[in-house]
Amino acid sequence: MAYTPLDFLALGLKFGLSILFIIIISGAILRKFLDSVRLLHIPRIAIVFSVSTIILLLTLAAGAYVGISQLATIAVFPMLIMTTLAEKFVSAQSGKGVYAATLLLIETTAVSLICYWAVEWQFLQNLMLSYPEIILLLIVVNLILGRWTGLRVFEYIRFREVMKHAEE
Repeated sequence: MAYTPLDFLALGLKFGLSILFIIIISGAILRKFLDSVRLLHIPRIAIVFSVSTIILLLTLAAGAYVGISQLATIAVFPMLIMTTLAEKFVSAQSGKGVYAATLLLIETTAVSLICYWAVEWQFLQNLMLSYPEIILLLIVVNLILGRWTGLRVFEYIRFREVMKHAEE
């Protein structure tokens, strides 16, 4: 689900969010239908991708028919990347339930919006274009964070009572 902020940047926030929710709702409806068919995982996901793509094309056609001129300038590729979100949502729905999948979707959308605003920030754009070596520093930071096996901040808060008693 990491592509969403860049999709929002390419599509614009209004159309990006609209398309995201169209894709997610269509994926959820399609999942309900596919549950009765009892397919294997890979064919199910292929159907979700295909139907999401068709819905996107129909959305673009409907926008062109109604006369929304902004839809003509939107790149289709970021929208197709968003169809992976429908697959992730359907997989989360199947494995963890509707509530957990919806919570995951809300969290992903919130983080994507924060990342969108960060990527859109002119200072950050100028900084990255002026000093592209910062990307190497970010890779090093991610390697360090990826190898972190200690407690998360949330776990320190959650288990503070246990940690107090362990220190005694």
